[in-house]
Amino acid sequence: MSLSGNPQAGHSVGMFELLMQSFDIMASSLTRLELREADVVIKPEVGRIAFTDFGSRNLMITLGEQAARR
Repeated sequence: MSLSGNPQAGHSVGMFELLMQSFDIMASSLTRLELREADVVIKPEVGRIAFTDFGSRNLMITLGEQAARR
């Protein structure tokens, strides 16, 4: 089963993609709320690495450590 995506784009959005979009929206909302209360925020420059890209775990840890030192 797929749901209609952007009709002008001529493609459908599958259930997995819809679920991932829902998680992205929830995570963004939660992040905005948490950032308001934070004393310190470290934003590593992770580029376009997806949060589901577990293969880049070590790279992301290194980038976080570098950002914390700065």
